[in-house]
Amino acid sequence: MQAKVVVYATNALTYHLLPTPKGVIVPVRGQVIATAPTSQLFDFDWYLSNDTGYAIQRQDGRIIFGGMRWKSPTKEIGIEDDSTLEPLVGEGLKTFLRDTFPSLRDVAIEYEWTGIMAFTIDENPLIGELPGRPGEYISAGYTGHGMPVAIAAGKTIAEQIAGSAQTTIPKPFRPERFSLG
Repeated sequence: MQAKVVVYATNALTYHLLPTPKGVIVPVRGQVIATAPTSQLFDFDWYLSNDTGYAIQRQDGRIIFGGMRWKSPTKEIGIEDDSTLEPLVGEGLKTFLRDTFPSLRDVAIEYEWTGIMAFTIDENPLIGELPGRPGEYISAGYTGHGMPVAIAAGKTIAEQIAGSAQTTIPKPFRPERFSLG
């Protein structure tokens, strides 16, 4: 297959297509639980740390809680299989949520799932044209915070490809900070 332009937008699995130095982009499995709908517990989202967790209460009352990777012997680093759950992480999520919010002790956990994130060494994404590889662009390494940034990154890369770039990619996000490909 030939193309004038290629955009590597595969996040954690980018290294399968684009050789990158070891550790520049690392897959990390995250795990999340969702409660049954419950009454309003808090009217804000909260985030404790990368290790402990974050929670969001959805409009239907479900509480989504993720984190606790440190409970796993591997800390879920380097894992790209999202077809299984890590029991130690799942139990950590449930215990923390119920111990922190006693009113949730009897609320059922209805869902539990995993997803693979892409972490970079400096925890900043890689966005833009690859140095020394004209026509090749990357949008990856969002370190678990991809949705807010990826949309703007996609627009910016599209503008660059079209030759009408109106947005400058912040220096900490540019791929030239690493030797890629």
